[in-house]
Amino acid sequence: MVDSLLIKTAKNLIPIGIFLRHSDILTQEDFNRHTCEEGELEIQFRGGPGSEYKALLDESNKEGVMLFKLETGVRLVDPNIKEDEDGHVKMEISAVFEAEYQLINPDDFNEDGMSEFLNTNVHHHVWPYWREYVQSTCARVGIPEITIPFRIPQPQPKKKKATPKKKS
Repeated sequence: MVDSLLIKTAKNLIPIGIFLRHSDILTQEDFNRHTCEEGELEIQFRGGPGSEYKALLDESNKEGVMLFKLETGVRLVDPNIKEDEDGHVKMEISAVFEAEYQLINPDDFNEDGMSEFLNTNVHHHVWPYWREYVQSTCARVGIPEITIPFRIPQPQPKKKKATPKKKS
């Protein structure tokens, strides 16, 4: 069962830190606080499942660290300009974060569990850092703050338990 595997994996990892590994800020040359009309631009978000993870184990395989990479982005676009035309994207902020965790017991390492952890838990751990990064970047660029919504988990369908049939 995926839920028990995810729980087992999470219990085998201790958060160490969230680190910014790469970022890009692109602004159109004539885009600034004087030309930024809040109601005229659309906000588009980019992000999805985590992209990769890797294990760093010591020579004895008794201790290890897990590194999970998560890429995300946001951009302001002019909906009145076609996507393939110059001027459509007014500003874009993208970032790659690396979440680092201590691997408590390398013998309990499980590929499926780590993949599930990357696509479920890592997003929630990185999200506050991403929100702060966008807000502070907007302040430094001199435009109104782009509000990154709280990351709310999507409800998972409840699994029905099989009930044994009574013999008649």
